[in-house]
Amino acid sequence: MLLAMLLLLTSCSNRNKEKLVFNNGATQPAVSESVEDKPAAANGSDNPEVQVQVAAESGNEENSIPQTAASNPSGFGLKDRAPYLRHSPLAIVPDAGQLRRFITDMRSTAVMSMTLSDDPEKVSETCEALVYGGEPGCGTLIISAHYCDLTYTGTFLNKFDCRKQYDYLTSANGFEKHPLSWLGCMGGEGKASAGDVIFWFNNAGEPVNAGLITAADSSFIETVVSAGEGLTASFELNANNIGSCLNGAEIIRIRYPDSEYQIFAFLTGEMGYSKAASCGILANIYKESSYRTGGDSVMGICQWTADRKQSLMDWCSENRLDYTSLYGQLKYMQHELRTDFSILDSFLLSCGDTEDDAFNAAKEWCIQFEKPAEAYTVGTDRGMLAKETIYPMYGG
Repeated sequence: MLLAMLLLLTSCSNRNKEKLVFNNGATQPAVSESVEDKPAAANGSDNPEVQVQVAAESGNEENSIPQTAASNPSGFGLKDRAPYLRHSPLAIVPDAGQLRRFITDMRSTAVMSMTLSDDPEKVSETCEALVYGGEPGCGTLIISAHYCDLTYTGTFLNKFDCRKQYDYLTSANGFEKHPLSWLGCMGGEGKASAGDVIFWFNNAGEPVNAGLITAADSSFIETVVSAGEGLTASFELNANNIGSCLNGAEIIRIRYPDSEYQIFAFLTGEMGYSKAASCGILANIYKESSYRTGGDSVMGICQWTADRKQSLMDWCSENRLDYTSLYGQLKYMQHELRTDFSILDSFLLSCGDTEDDAFNAAKEWCIQFEKPAEAYTVGTDRGMLAKETIYPMYGG
């Protein structure tokens, strides 16, 4: 009955949209006209998928989103991540424009909205009917994410299946999750942001629906929820009107670690350095660039200049990486260390895990890799920064 009412509202709505039809007969609403149109199709699997076409467009198969899951307990492994997410927690951070388009587009799909001014019981009943009454899936969420390139960046998996999407976000990408009751507006102390995702679970513990948080403050969240048949509804929710939809719901916070921690994780994980050696490198990168990747005559986290800057650009181009990205610069830094700076690399790999090792690593990095004027004096200063400030944070 409720779904029929929504279908009627849709036929009368001035936002009624053309439908995308997949080869299994399922439909999803087309995205907002403000989002760049890109092809989407199904691949014949049991669950409809958005086929990201970047590989065909760029000629680079590595840029395509993987279509199969690895055989491990969580269902996902390194090969299932987008290129930018293969060395978790290293990630490309979606820009503000992508997130704004994603939120705007999800809002535009809603054929019904209920606010805090509506009767709380009616809000609760309607939300429960939509969350648990339709077919499991998060197709509308992923359609919008795809058209805003958030499947290409690896933020979301290009599958509509709720279980696979939930496992991908929490296991493969490692995004933080909490019970929905953790939020301040639900009686807890946590805080949500627009762009976070809610999953609702049935009594068997399986995720059956997902909603995008499109607005949030200390008193409520606004979320767009799938209503089945390719339709969505918008709800302003808090502890007073959410009712049973609070139970068995989780919020996933779509947050990326800051650059400092991403670099540290890369050094210890991808490079194999000890925590102390990594702290020594962090001290130098902080002094060189404050972890910023931009620049003009000098570029990036290590402040490459002249021939080394050109080599950074050329190597990244040859390896299909963005030389202005943190990932591209870390991979080039790795290339330099394993080739032109192999003696320094061997020294760093041999470092122990004490505060003195952090000091020595910072000093040697400065002398051999950065090579500033008065390198020994500068290296000693950076060694002290690594030993007294950075190592106590990361090395303990």
